[in-house]
Amino acid sequence: MIELDGSQHGEEIDSTRTHALERQGLLLLRFWDNQVLEEIEAVLEAILDFARGRTLSPTPPPEGEGL
Repeated sequence: MIELDGSQHGEEIDSTRTHALERQGLLLLRFWDNQVLEEIEAVLEAILDFARGRTLSPTPPPEGEGL
């Protein structure tokens, strides 16, 4: 999941939201909105780097599944 943060975002609220999403098994990438506007190539590279490191299936597989 990717979120763009602007001036209305606060560290405490973002941290709470991030932890709640992670407890659900989601991973979150955060970028400031001005990063996207001013450094789009770096943001895209960070997203691609993150995606390249991911697998398509859960590791380890759920109990009773896999090899």
